Amino acid sequence: MNGVETEWQKVEYLQELAQWLYYHEFPLQDAVDLLQWAVDIILSLQIQLPSWLETAEAEGQDFQGGLSNITTTKSAVVRQ
Repeated sequence: MNGVETEWQKVEYLQELAQWLYYHEFPLQDAVDLLQWAVDIILSLQIQLPSWLETAEAEGQDFQGGLSNITTTKSAVVRQ
């Protein structure tokens, strides 16, 4: 496994643990801290953009998809 795959695996484990803590009513801040750690890992990764997105950005097009339509609420947490 290369470094990037290892980092993504860490992100998945952190997210799963945060979800478990939340579901089992541990302090909310504990789950939030783990999710912030996962976000920090994601932001530190050198992610290769798809070629179509790089082309659109180079041409000055505004990309209106992606995360802009995602909303997060307490009720959105999937409980297993």
